Amino acid sequence: MFGASVAELHHLSDGFETEHVRSRLEVEYLLDESVNIIKPFLRNKKDDLTFLEETADELRRAVNSIAIKSLDVGFCHGDCHGCNVHESEGLLTHFDFDCCGFGFRVFELATFKWGIFGDDNQSELWSSFLDGYRSEREIGDEDFSLIDTFVVIRHIWWMALIMGNARDFGHRATSDEFIDHQLGRIGKLMKRHSVL
Repeated sequence: MFGASVAELHHLSDGFETEHVRSRLEVEYLLDESVNIIKPFLRNKKDDLTFLEETADELRRAVNSIAIKSLDVGFCHGDCHGCNVHESEGLLTHFDFDCCGFGFRVFELATFKWGIFGDDNQSELWSSFLDGYRSEREIGDEDFSLIDTFVVIRHIWWMALIMGNARDFGHRATSDEFIDHQLGRIGKLMKRHSVL
């Protein structure tokens, strides 16, 4: 149901325009700006900084290897990890659009896959999500080939979101423990999803 609902959101928003300025959900914002937010917190962690920069370079190369105009671009919810939706009598209502914007819709697909990473039934959930999405909307080969790349980009973006808002979320978000755990997760995602 959720996959089909995300596809329907994409379908219904094709052609949507607005004068409101939002960050574009593309590499410059999702990856480059995120790395720049994280870097100051790694000032005394040179190996970690090198790992982050090399990972970002590899992710950027993967995206740049695809013809951008072949990707599905349009309005995105921006945070479709599966918890920002309410179900009532078989009807799904999306909420929490604070991360929305125009950009690569592969980021939406990757966000769901990122959200289920580590779940015992992640393969079943991912397969079900894809079946639902494809029942309403096609996923191009180029988009599909970048899903795992954007799973890692999503995690870097999320890490920057948390760390950049430490005043609101608490300074534990900039602690060595948090940083070590999140960089470790990036390493696992890179291995798991064979981005390198």
